[in-house]
Amino acid sequence: MAVYVLMLVVLAVRQCTSSGVTLDTVVAEIVAMKNERLEDAARMEHMEKELTNTKKRLAELEALKDPRTHQARQTHGHSPVAFQAYLSQGTGVGLHQVIPFNVATLNVGNAFNPTTHTFTCPVNGLYVFQSALTSQNGQMAQGQIMIAGMEGPNIYAAGASNGHGFDQGFNSLVTVCRKGDTVWVRNYHDQSRDMFTLKYTSFSGYLLEQVTVVTP
Repeated sequence: MAVYVLMLVVLAVRQCTSSGVTLDTVVAEIVAMKNERLEDAARMEHMEKELTNTKKRLAELEALKDPRTHQARQTHGHSPVAFQAYLSQGTGVGLHQVIPFNVATLNVGNAFNPTTHTFTCPVNGLYVFQSALTSQNGQMAQGQIMIAGMEGPNIYAAGASNGHGFDQGFNSLVTVCRKGDTVWVRNYHDQSRDMFTLKYTSFSGYLLEQVTVVTP
């Protein structure tokens, strides 16, 4: 810009010398041309911002085409919900019985019941659940996260018969739950009966975001 203005000044001086036009007139024309260039630059910057915003909006509209988006529409302002529970004593659970996580170290929202060992979703939402099972020395432990009677991910742990005889398995579930849905962890194998305690066997979960569940 500075070089451009300097060139205009040189040309203006030459024009004044040859044509008799006053220097003030030429300077005024130069200032007007400079202002036009500044306005053009401002308009260009504004157009670039508008283009960026348009691209962002198009990307958002494209995301709405994803069928997963229609399963849950996000809303805000929910109260926090989270729990953490563990197994405090050895179990003798049978096949498909609920693993009795009986001690809750965290129960924000009081949605986890340490008596029934189940979590009840207080609102429609996107939830995260996690469970870790530790097998007894030289034994096997298998579990499964259940939601509203539907089978979720499995958990497997099997300690070696010699040497290090304990093992821990872990899995998680991210899912949309409806208000009133119950979530628990059950024994998944008839040979999986007893699990190691001392907080090595646990069950936890939390509400990631409240949503409005949309029926497909």
